[in-house]
Amino acid sequence: MDQGMMIRKARKQLKLSLKDFSEDNLSYSLLSTIEKGKTTLTRQKALMLYKKFIYFSWEKKVFPEADFEDLLTDNQEYLLLKKAHELCFTLDQSSDKICLEAAKDNIYAAREIELSLLSYYIIKYTSDAIEDSYYKQKLNYYYESLDYLKKTINSRNIFEYQATLSLCVDLAYRCERVQGLIDKYEELIAITENLSLKVHPNVYYNISLFYKRIRNFELSLKYLELYKGSLSYLSLREHAEIKLIEASLLSETGHLDKAIMTLDRLSNDVHDQGLESLELLSYVNYLNKVYVSYAFRDIDLIRSKICKAESLIENKHYEEKKFDMICSNISHGLIMINELEKAESYLKLALENSMSTRNSLVIIDESLDFLIDLDRTVFLFDILHDIKVNELDMYLSNKYYKIIIRLLSSYEEKKYPKRLKELMEV
Repeated sequence: MDQGMMIRKARKQLKLSLKDFSEDNLSYSLLSTIEKGKTTLTRQKALMLYKKFIYFSWEKKVFPEADFEDLLTDNQEYLLLKKAHELCFTLDQSSDKICLEAAKDNIYAAREIELSLLSYYIIKYTSDAIEDSYYKQKLNYYYESLDYLKKTINSRNIFEYQATLSLCVDLAYRCERVQGLIDKYEELIAITENLSLKVHPNVYYNISLFYKRIRNFELSLKYLELYKGSLSYLSLREHAEIKLIEASLLSETGHLDKAIMTLDRLSNDVHDQGLESLELLSYVNYLNKVYVSYAFRDIDLIRSKICKAESLIENKHYEEKKFDMICSNISHGLIMINELEKAESYLKLALENSMSTRNSLVIIDESLDFLIDLDRTVFLFDILHDIKVNELDMYLSNKYYKIIIRLLSSYEEKKYPKRLKELMEV
């Protein structure tokens, strides 16, 4: 098979048109003549084509039959990338750690010659197979790639910088390095502005969430405002989701009245538009903000919001992943109107459906005084015992130990329950 036919076959395997495959240095017309055998393929164009084939193969998870060894048999970059690519596809089938390490070595050898987007995609793919103990090392690899790319950053390859940075988010959360991630994102803003380009709205949004994660609510609110200002259009649903975050941040920064006003307006807006799941969230967030701030207000208004929330739940107007916090917040409302048995039922339902350790600890922390007053804390011991404390980040581990201390202080030392003594030993 000649080169032109091979290229056409590989492109078809990837289900790409000539237009999809073309770019400034590899035009539609040039590709067409190469495939038809009317133009001789140069070594430079062959390497460009090979990189594009691999890029699309990782995106589409298809391994095309593309081989340019006749032209590139002595090209070190081609040989290294080809070997890494083949090893990673072998890893896909076998999860062989030896293959993983070999692929990684080839990727970084190739990167020393010329950084390419391919390395990001292969690293992203293979990094999923590395154990937890490698998270910090993986994050450092990404940061090295960012520093390398920054040396030659321009308006055409800045998307590579942003794409790589997005791969760091989960790793930074796992490694408790969110501040370092914020620094990288703020650096991206500076780079973008220096290139006279518009900062992508999602950059502001991500930084807002990162600051919220490390409980710097003032800066989180600042970047949320920048996000809103950078958008040309917002659907009602997007607008509502932003308002929920905004209300949370306003409450955390001491602007409870503004937070409650925001939620009241939001509940009216989404009710009129039939967005029931968001209407439910506006009610339960209101209950939570009033409860945690000890700003107990109109009892009839609180009861009204609970009734509306329960009606929406009964009709299944909620997202499963938020059901735990919804139940927890309704329990807060019930505590405020002194319906304690029902509040306890909702609290247990929240913990039974908890989506994460973080949620469980937040739910317990916010409701612990209520449970201590009722002398109903025993059921918490099993939940707390199952939590792997050594895997928690600093914020959550502090919350966990504070809960244990508060539980201890609620009992006389000689009357500590057996399960609580076990938690003390852990």
